[in-house]
Amino acid sequence: MTRAGHLAKGLAALGLLAVLVAGIPWALWHFVGWPLPHHLPGASQIGRALNHQGIPDQTLVDALAVVVWITWATLIASLPVEIPAALSGRHATHLPVAGVFQPLTGRLVATLIVACLALAPRPGHSDGPRPSGGGGPLLGRRPVAALVVTDATDATDATDATDATFTASTHPTAPTAPTTAADQPPPATASSTTVAPDTYIVQRGDTLWGIAQRQLGDPLRWSEIYQLNEGRPQPGGAELTDPHWIDPGWTLLLPATTTPPVQAPATPTPATDPAPTTQPSAPATTVPTSPATTAPATTTPTAPTHPDRAPGHHTTPSRTEQPEPVRLPSGSVVASSFAAGVAATLAIGRLRRRHAYRYRPPRPGRNLTPPPIRPTVDRLAHADRDTSVEPPSDHAERLPTFPFTDDERRLQPGQVEIGTRDGQPFTLEVTDLSGLALTGPTTDMVARALLTALVVRAGPRAAEVLLTEDLAERLLPGLDPNPDMRVAADAHQAARVVEAERIARTRRLAGVDATDAERFRIENPENPLPALLVLLDEPPDKSLGRWSALLDGAARLGIAILFLGDSPAAAGRLVLDAERTVVTAEPSSLAERLGGVALFGLEAGEAVELLEAVNEANQEEDDDDLWRDEPGAPITALRPDDGTDHAEQTMPSEEPWPETAADLATSQDQARRDRPLVVEVFGPLRITAFGRPVSTGLRARAQTLLAWTLLRPEGATIDEIVDALWPDTPSDRVLKQFWHPLGDLRTYFRGPHKETLDVLEKVGEHYRPNLTEITCDLWDFQAALADAARASDDQTARNALRRAIDAYGGDLLAGNAERWVEPVRQDLHRRAVDAHLRLAELEDHAGHPDAAVAVLERIIDLDRYAEEPYRRLMALHATHGRRDAITATWQLLQRRLADLDVDVDEPTARLYRTLIAPDPAPGAPTNARPIRLTS
Repeated sequence: MTRAGHLAKGLAALGLLAVLVAGIPWALWHFVGWPLPHHLPGASQIGRALNHQGIPDQTLVDALAVVVWITWATLIASLPVEIPAALSGRHATHLPVAGVFQPLTGRLVATLIVACLALAPRPGHSDGPRPSGGGGPLLGRRPVAALVVTDATDATDATDATDATFTASTHPTAPTAPTTAADQPPPATASSTTVAPDTYIVQRGDTLWGIAQRQLGDPLRWSEIYQLNEGRPQPGGAELTDPHWIDPGWTLLLPATTTPPVQAPATPTPATDPAPTTQPSAPATTVPTSPATTAPATTTPTAPTHPDRAPGHHTTPSRTEQPEPVRLPSGSVVASSFAAGVAATLAIGRLRRRHAYRYRPPRPGRNLTPPPIRPTVDRLAHADRDTSVEPPSDHAERLPTFPFTDDERRLQPGQVEIGTRDGQPFTLEVTDLSGLALTGPTTDMVARALLTALVVRAGPRAAEVLLTEDLAERLLPGLDPNPDMRVAADAHQAARVVEAERIARTRRLAGVDATDAERFRIENPENPLPALLVLLDEPPDKSLGRWSALLDGAARLGIAILFLGDSPAAAGRLVLDAERTVVTAEPSSLAERLGGVALFGLEAGEAVELLEAVNEANQEEDDDDLWRDEPGAPITALRPDDGTDHAEQTMPSEEPWPETAADLATSQDQARRDRPLVVEVFGPLRITAFGRPVSTGLRARAQTLLAWTLLRPEGATIDEIVDALWPDTPSDRVLKQFWHPLGDLRTYFRGPHKETLDVLEKVGEHYRPNLTEITCDLWDFQAALADAARASDDQTARNALRRAIDAYGGDLLAGNAERWVEPVRQDLHRRAVDAHLRLAELEDHAGHPDAAVAVLERIIDLDRYAEEPYRRLMALHATHGRRDAITATWQLLQRRLADLDVDVDEPTARLYRTLIAPDPAPGAPTNARPIRLTS
C-alpha cells in the first residue's frame, strides 16, 4: 500500500476513534440528558407505575441511553489495553467485558500508528524489478501479525484460509560477497562504528516491532525495516506490501545500527590471514542454488530465540555436524535422530517397567533367555551407539537422552525429520503436509517412515495415526493393537472420526482463547493436544466434498490429512521416484519448497517391528507379573503373608546357578588370592592379571567371549557360543569366528615365566572358564545368595547378604549394549534389589535401624525408579518416628518418576498418606493396620 493510502486509512481511523470516544457521550448528554432517576421512588409512585397501562416513551429512551452508556464504557476500557500492546508489538490482554469492541479498537489504534510512522522519510533501496504476482498459489499464505493481533475469531478465520502453507520453511539470504582481509575497513577512529546486520530470517510469531526491538534496540525503528523491504521479492514470489503481515522464512534487510566508540589501537598489528568465515546452518528447506551463481557466504546473524514461544520448525545444525542417515540392508533409510529416539525409547521403557517391581526372597540364579530377535531395532541401536561415552562413576543407570528436548516433544509433537536435501536434514511440521497427495512407486515406504517417525518423535499419547482397515493392512500387515494407531472401517467412518476430532479440538482451543494447536500447547502445557495424522487412499467420489471441507482449517487444529495417491480433494501433489526423491511437485510454490528432497522410507516388516517395540517400551507394566500385587491388596510395604512358599517359586525363565561354581567361589580366601585372573563384571568390565589391571591390548571380541562364559561356568559348545555372540556368522566360518577370540585369550594371558594361562578349558564338547585360574565378582555374588538362601538363622543370612551387596558394584557390564547382555543384566539387577531389601529387613529386626536405612538408600541410588525400596524406607522412617524423612523420601520418588512421565502407584500413595496421617487422640478408636516389612 502507498504512503497516501496509509495516511488516508489513518485519518479515517482517527476520525472514527474521535466519534467513538467523544461523539457518543456528547450526543447522549445533548439529546437525552441524565437517564437515571434523581431520587428513589416511593411506594405510591411504584404502585402507580405498575398500574399504568404501557411504558412511557421517556422511560424507553432513558433505558436505551443506559445501554449505550454501558457499551461506550466497555469500548473505552479496551483502549488502555490496546494502545500499549500496539506500541510494544505484543498480544493485548483479552478483556471479557469488551466483547467485539476490543478487536475494533485494536485495529483502529494500529491503523493510526501505521499512518503516523508512514510519514517518516523512507531510505532508498533497489532490489531489481518487482514481480507482479503476490503469494504463491499453494493454498495462500499463513499470516503472521506484525503489529497487533486481532481477536481469536478474526485470527481463526484468517488462519483457516491458509492452514496448509509451509510455515516451517526458511529461505536463503541474498548472496553476499566474500569477506577478505583486504575488504576490512581500517581501524576505527571516529566516534562510532557502523555495524549492519545484513539480513534477518523471519521466524514464526515474529513481528516487525519485535524484530526492531531485538535486532536494532529500538522498536520504533520497525518502520525502517518495512520501508527497506516494501515490495522486495520474497521466496515463492511473495512480497512485503502490508506491515501487518510477514511470513516465516522471509529474508528481511535490516537498517544499519551503531555501536559505542571504539578506540583505535596505538600501533598497527601485523596483518594475518583472516580466519575462515563460517556459514550459518542452512535451513532445511532452503531452495538449492546453482554453484555457478552462489557467492561464498559470510557469517550472518542467527535468528533469536523466543523463550515464550515454541522452537522454530527448523533446527538444522551446521553442515559439519550433521550425522548420516541410517541405511538398512533392505534399502530403507531413516534419520539418525529417529534411530537415537528409538534407542532412547526402549531404554526408558525398561526403566518404566522397573518402577512396578515387587519383592521376592533373594536366591542365586540367572535369566539366560535370549531376547526376541528384532533385527531392525538392533541395527538402529548399534547405529546410535556412542562408544566414547563412559558409564557413570557410581554405575547407576541414568535416564537416556532423547535427540530432542522434552519441550520440543511436548510443544511440537509433529515436527519430523522427513528426509534430506543436498546432504542436509529436512525437517517439517507434519501439519504442513496436510492436503497433499503422494504418488509414485515408493509412496507406501514414505508413509510408513512418516507415521513411525511421528510416533517416536512425539512420545506416548502425544501423536495418533488414523487409517482405514484396508490401508492399515497394506502399510502395516500383522501389526498388533497399538494405542497410537486408530483404524476406521472405511473412508466414511474415518471422516466421522475427523469431524468429531475437529469439534472437540475447536472447543478446547476456544476454551482457552488459543488461535491454533501450537499456541494451545504453549499456553496449556499440562493439557496435551496430540498431533493427528490421517492417511487415506483415494476416497470415493461421493465423499470428496466432505474431505475437502475437513481439510479447511485442519492444520490449525493439529490435524494433517495426507492422501496416498491422486485425489481431486487434494490441494497439492508430490510425485516420488524409485529412490523416494520428490521429482515433481504441484503447484509451483510446492516445488520450490520440496523439490529435490530425498524422503526417508521403511519396509512393512521393519515399520511393524519398530512400532511394536516402541509400544511395548511405552507400557508401564512390570516384566514379572508373578510378583504383582492383586487389585485391592492391603497397604503394606511388601506383599502380605498369603501362605505361599515363595522359596519354592521360580521365575519361568530362571536357570539355577551351578553349585560347583558357587562352591569354588566360596573357597578359602588364600586360594582365591592365588588365582592369577580377577574379573569384575558388575559395572564396567575390569580385568586384573597377575596383580596388574588390563587396560589395553586385549581385543574386544576376546573380552566379549570371556564375559559371556563367566555367566555360564558350566560351559557351552562352539555353536552355542557363536550363535549367541555373533549370530550373523555364516555356517562355514563358525569355527574361525570362535578360534580367533579364544586364541587372543590364550596368547594375551601368560604367567610370570611366559607359560600359557588356560583361561577357557575344554571338557568334552564344552568350553568353560577355568575355575581354578579365575575369580569373578559375579561368582561371589551368586555364592553369597546361595549361602543366604540356605541360612538357618538371621545372623548367617545377614552376613551372606552383606557379602552379596558388597560384590554387586553396579549393573552387569555397564556400557555394553550387546543383545545378550540385557536379559541377564535385568535379572541380576532384580536379585540385587531383593538382596538389599532382605538385608535391610534383617538389620532392622536386629535393632540396627541406621544400617537398614543405609542399605535402602544404597539400593535407591542404584535403582532410582523401583517403588518398593522407597515404600520400605518410608515405612522404616515411620516406625522410628521420622516424619520429615518420610516426606523427603516421597518427594524424591515423585521427582524421579516424573523424569519417566510415570505416576506413583496408588498403593504407594495410600501408604504415604497413612504414614503421615495425624496420630489419633488418646483413647480414640482406630482402624489402622500395622505396617508389615516381612513377606
